[in-house]
Amino acid sequence: MDSNKRKQMADDKVAKRVKKACDYGENCYRRNPAHFREFSHPHLETILDAHNGSGPYPIPDKYSLQRHMITEQLDVIVEKKLYQPADSAQNEAESSSTQLNVKETKPTSTQDTSTVTKILTVPKVIDKKDEKDTGKVSREKSKSPNRTDVKTDKKKDADYRPIVPPTRRVESYLNVVRPKGQMAAKHAASAPYHIFYTTITAAKETHSQPYSITFQEILDHSLGELKCSLQINFMVEIGWLLAQYYFAGYR
Repeated sequence: MDSNKRKQMADDKVAKRVKKACDYGENCYRRNPAHFREFSHPHLETILDAHNGSGPYPIPDKYSLQRHMITEQLDVIVEKKLYQPADSAQNEAESSSTQLNVKETKPTSTQDTSTVTKILTVPKVIDKKDEKDTGKVSREKSKSPNRTDVKTDKKKDADYRPIVPPTRRVESYLNVVRPKGQMAAKHAASAPYHIFYTTITAAKETHSQPYSITFQEILDHSLGELKCSLQINFMVEIGWLLAQYYFAGYR
């Protein structure tokens, strides 16, 4: 009995622990389970509260630019059981409370029989509530789930956009800045070999040579929108590299 009480107290302590809100808010791009275990993300939790447990997540249109990233974050939270939707938590709490009352209430010879009957019939009332909720979920599922899935898959690539448009001037941070939107023409003019060299800050003649390019030009939107990349070098300056992607409009 004592061990059960200690376990219940420990569970209550975990359940009552309030997570600190993530400082990055809706701009958080973390996918580490440890991060979601420590910090709360109200915009993700709202989506999970509205999710019926199957099918695509009801991600609002205002997050269309981050749809793929948010879907991955939600998958991590659901898989690791790091958040319990409000309705599910309330139903579980009510069910646990009812079961506890039924187990601890023992009729005595002096107890009114009608009182015992009322206590024992409480779970049936909750079952009816669950049936209503289940019926609601079934109706929501019947609203053309296949059409939604097709629409999501069809627009998976079309909806992709740079996640974070730069808000700072690139000239204030990078020494060599070439005009944007011209890399595709420069690439076509370099046929058939398409060999390029890196511009050198101290060698100003390389700033305008047709076969010298900056890292920004590699990420130029005239070549198409970047979806993934692999940077290979024996030494990488992370701050500089992330700045390149930032000013190109990518995270």
